[in-house]
Amino acid sequence: MKSNNWRIQNGEMKKWIPIDDLPQTIYYEHTLDNSYGITLLFSDIIGNKNIEVIFDSGVLSYRNTDEGSLFKTLSFLKKHMEQIFIVNHSEYIDWFNKESISIY
Repeated sequence: MKSNNWRIQNGEMKKWIPIDDLPQTIYYEHTLDNSYGITLLFSDIIGNKNIEVIFDSGVLSYRNTDEGSLFKTLSFLKKHMEQIFIVNHSEYIDWFNKESISIY
């Protein structure tokens, strides 16, 4: 059985399946960041099904990077880039906690 967890530098990435009928392959469309929260929009392979992931409260920080610029992890991303991940124990979260004096 194939694992949905991958080790990364100082952490772990896990495939996130937020809904039961999530298409096998999804494509990122855009991010909307406003006073109501953050919305990530994805579509299926033929573009007729939109999937919205809405974080409507409590978003304190996030990072958005064009995956084509991530040369060290590009081969991994090419194999898994149609997926959404949760990252545990990330250097980014460690940095945010230090900057916010770990009050969150």
